[in-house]
Amino acid sequence: MELLKNLLFLFFPIALIIYGCDSKHSGFSKKSDQLYVKLHQFGDTKELTLCDAFESQISIKLRLKRENKQSFDYWNNYSYQKITGEALGNESLGSILCQTKEGDSLSLIFPYSYLKESLLDDYYTDHISIPDTTIMQMELSVLRLDTKKELQDQLTDDFQKGNLEEESYLRKFLYNEGILEKCLFKHGVFIIKTKETTGDTVKYGLDLGINYKGYFLDNKLFDNTYIDSTTLYFQLGKPDQVIKGISIALGYLKEGEEARVYIPSYLGFGKRGSTDGRVPPNTPIYFDLTVSDVYTPLEIELMQADSSNMKE
Repeated sequence: MELLKNLLFLFFPIALIIYGCDSKHSGFSKKSDQLYVKLHQFGDTKELTLCDAFESQISIKLRLKRENKQSFDYWNNYSYQKITGEALGNESLGSILCQTKEGDSLSLIFPYSYLKESLLDDYYTDHISIPDTTIMQMELSVLRLDTKKELQDQLTDDFQKGNLEEESYLRKFLYNEGILEKCLFKHGVFIIKTKETTGDTVKYGLDLGINYKGYFLDNKLFDNTYIDSTTLYFQLGKPDQVIKGISIALGYLKEGEEARVYIPSYLGFGKRGSTDGRVPPNTPIYFDLTVSDVYTPLEIELMQADSSNMKE
């Protein structure tokens, strides 16, 4: 009986693919109107699906197939937290992608309209304009799926190891530079104030404006808000606004003050690096940081009132 179950398990998905094959796309199973799927590999580790996981790491290759034009390929590995089927494309495409498991590998063919304005569409919008009828082929591999507990355990372990190793490394670096004694060390971050003021103190929950230049430890510049005067405005303490190391340092500064802030990777861009690829994984960095503005709740209330009066 067990052997029969195993044979049925292996035969059933194969039968579905054969039954749904379409001569237009040889070897692919037709799942809905204009959507074709070819399964390459089943995952064999976790029962967790892409949309059930707290964090998903997937490898994606997208190819545009346009008649009489050169194809366009885009490939990368990405990590996402909680994903929904709606975020992955239209109902048919999102449903199939949502049910993939760790280790699954498949190819899909569909018109661009199925992917338009989805989570995965971010790759193209800044590069080219795509007609809705353009045929796309996606190669998808699900590399890893984590529960929230698994991720938290891993982050805790990485943090503890990174804390010891990188704090020691940065201390040695700053000592060799002759500036360790000038540093204020707070929660893993080394802060050197280069300009002090009597301005408003930065506190969690306040709206701030900051300018900065970001450097690697070899003094190579990788980010600069001064180039086009793009002051960054955000609410301190609100998630996903700035990296944790900057958030920590700001808590010890006042409006108008400037500081150089040395940040280990686990309080910076971590084991994956920055999303734009400019900062590699596991890389300590430093910022020359200026607190341009600090807005108290009363000031924000007055500005909102002025704005409302002007509209009237």
